[in-house]
Amino acid sequence: MGMLNNGVFCGLLFNLSLIRGSNLLIRDMYHNGLIGPERALAMFDNFKPIRNVLSASVMLLATGVILFATTAQGKDALTTLSLMANNLEYRVSVQVPTNWSVAPQVFKNQRSLIDVAPGMSDNPSTEVQIYVEPRLDRKDGLKQIREATAFVSGQAKVVTEIGGWPAIQIQYKEVLPQPSQGSPSSDPEVLRISTYIAVDATLYVVTATLPVDADAALRQTVVGITSSLNFSSTSDAEQLQQDLQFLRASVLQEQGTALATSASFFPSSSIIGFTAVAEKLHSNLTAV
Repeated sequence: MGMLNNGVFCGLLFNLSLIRGSNLLIRDMYHNGLIGPERALAMFDNFKPIRNVLSASVMLLATGVILFATTAQGKDALTTLSLMANNLEYRVSVQVPTNWSVAPQVFKNQRSLIDVAPGMSDNPSTEVQIYVEPRLDRKDGLKQIREATAFVSGQAKVVTEIGGWPAIQIQYKEVLPQPSQGSPSSDPEVLRISTYIAVDATLYVVTATLPVDADAALRQTVVGITSSLNFSSTSDAEQLQQDLQFLRASVLQEQGTALATSASFFPSSSIIGFTAVAEKLHSNLTAV
């Protein structure tokens, strides 16, 4: 990109120098008595089409620089992340939004994206964690999704496809545990957007933590990050539809069970804590 910018900049300078040079040449010839006023005017007229072409090219080049800079600045960066689990490498690509960056890796089987520009040391307000866990097979991965998302009422779940694989996405508020000593947290409640993706015999868990009052734009950015995930393979189309139907049926079954038992079992505005399944996933993090 730097070489392209340098080349365009040199082209702008060259064309501008031609325009200015032609004007100075005619002026100097006139002042030195080499040509008369009529000849000078005639030369100006003769050079006018050339100057118009050069001026137009300057405008085109300048417009190209602006458009290129705007496009480059506003385009998300495609990044490939490497995760390790059971001595196996798992690679996943993801779109990193502008002014976001990949956080330093702490666990081998987890990577994080934060809303802090590369090279900046600001504290992030939003984090997207990508976690990988191998399962026994495809059916076990789907079963794990169903169990891991069972703690949120069915209305909060979205069955979807990500990277060619079945997934469930849930949004909920969580009250964070407060320290036993010292001052309580200034943000006791957060918004979670968690997505569980069954990639054949591998389970990917993408958990985003946002301010509880996050606006629609920030929530959409986080959902966009998750939706951009791509893997080294995709599911068979027919099998994908079967898996999606299985997850939809599970959600509908949970909705019916919840209505039949107690609509107030889960708080409508917040979910306190994680299930044993979620805690198990967290305990499986492997330090780098």
